[in-house]
Amino acid sequence: MKKGILIYGPTPIFGGQFAANKQDIVSSLFRIGNNQKLVTQVQKEIQLKRLQWQFDFDSTESDSDEIIRLDFDLVVVLPTLEKKFDAGAIQSNRMIQLTSTEYQQNDVTRIVNYMIRHS
Repeated sequence: MKKGILIYGPTPIFGGQFAANKQDIVSSLFRIGNNQKLVTQVQKEIQLKRLQWQFDFDSTESDSDEIIRLDFDLVVVLPTLEKKFDAGAIQSNRMIQLTSTEYQQNDVTRIVNYMIRHS
């Protein structure tokens, strides 16, 4: 079973888990995108297409070393985090940087197509 995660917060310098979760707060306040809807939609598509994938929220606090150690097959990064998430040595062919439009419209097409191609 292959594994994918959603990076939804910047790599924290200070603040630990609170800093990693602030993207959800911003999303709620300004009604831009919805992290839970995005993950749920990907999970629904996985079931619908019977893909051998798991997809969930990042639990590493955006720690690229830990992400590499856990050997995720796909790392999806929310818009605006391209400069704030320290990708470290994560292979770029395993990463998808969502566009603002994809995020706001809950468009998971690129994610699901990647999963189909790499099944």
